[in-house]
Amino acid sequence: MSDQSQGHPLASRFAFPVVGIDASHDGIEAMSNFFKAVSNSPGAAFVVVLSIPAHPDQSLSEALRGMTNMPIVSVQQT
Repeated sequence: MSDQSQGHPLASRFAFPVVGIDASHDGIEAMSNFFKAVSNSPGAAFVVVLSIPAHPDQSLSEALRGMTNMPIVSVQQT
């Protein structure tokens, strides 16, 4: 059993929590509600992975910018 499954966070080289969020197209509304409710200075980094594009004509970065005032950094898989 891993440390994380026992309620203990895994060790990190960062001085703040890193939160992973995986969403599908159907999860965009829930993600929007989450980011609208979270402080603009939450003391954590959020890594959002979208399984499929939110909108064919809109990038995930653009969609997230409409949900929060937190800085958004886009990363592309190569």
